[in-house]
Amino acid sequence: MAFKQIEVEVVAVRELTPSIREYQLATPDKMPLPEYTAGAHITLFLDNREGGLFVRHYSLLGGDGISDDARYLYRIAVQREPQGTVSGWLHQHLLPGCRLRVSVPVNAFALERTTQPVLLIAGGIGITPVFSMMRSLMKRHKPFSLLYCGRTADSMAFHDDISRLIPGRVHFHYSQKAGRIDLHTLLGTLAPETAIYICGPSSLIDGVCAAARERNFPQENLHYECFAPAVMSENQPFEVELKRSGRIIPIASNTSILDALNAAKVDVLWDCRRGECGLCEQAVISADGPLVHQDHYLREEEKQSGESMCICVSRLRGKRLVLDLQ
Repeated sequence: MAFKQIEVEVVAVRELTPSIREYQLATPDKMPLPEYTAGAHITLFLDNREGGLFVRHYSLLGGDGISDDARYLYRIAVQREPQGTVSGWLHQHLLPGCRLRVSVPVNAFALERTTQPVLLIAGGIGITPVFSMMRSLMKRHKPFSLLYCGRTADSMAFHDDISRLIPGRVHFHYSQKAGRIDLHTLLGTLAPETAIYICGPSSLIDGVCAAARERNFPQENLHYECFAPAVMSENQPFEVELKRSGRIIPIASNTSILDALNAAKVDVLWDCRRGECGLCEQAVISADGPLVHQDHYLREEEKQSGESMCICVSRLRGKRLVLDLQ
């Protein structure tokens, strides 16, 4: 999928927690960057040193003119995942002075301009778009509250900033001490017209949606974005054969099929890169080993059939995979 790409430079890196870093990205000539609204993200296009291409989405910190950042500056936060090859690469190699390409901002998780009271719910690194929404609501003097869930205070990005900015309107839930939060009881305290915005792991989103159904809470008032890409646990290299052209594309242990095809200039559709939207689904002609499905889009029976796979997150436990591609 084609995006307009903008060259930016890393101008500052700040450690937010032991595993989360904030990156400031600026245009080298200080030309203004495209504006965006709270909840928006950009796509990073990264040429790794092994000759591959990493393409990932990261939420922007700011939007709606709420930030004091210069117009030529974007800020993102990246959490280093224990099994995350791309996040680990970013933490190791994305240093001040590095140049990279980014897309124009896209917003698939927009904060609606209504008079409804708002509850923001963030889990872990899902705080990044929620932090922007919080700042936007503050600036516009809108009623809202925030539930921020994390393992410990030290592991939660912007914890102290949020405590200072909205005292009395934020509830921090520390799972290491308190265990799982009672979402059913929480939703029972809300007015039915409350708009809920959730960003975090799928378990948190699924929990809120289940509690909403149990409480007969209006489903149209739920807005969410998953911030937990599927973990690639089968990190062995293999090859992809493109049936219609006969090309052979090597898939390294630290590269997704989609990343490798992008680097090889193979024309394929994609969007979320988290195994949610299904846009990158491809027909499988043959495979000499089990397909490792790690998406949230295909139904279980579709995964069992082995007839297709979402190439942004799923892999092969074998040597050769043949896809119906040119």
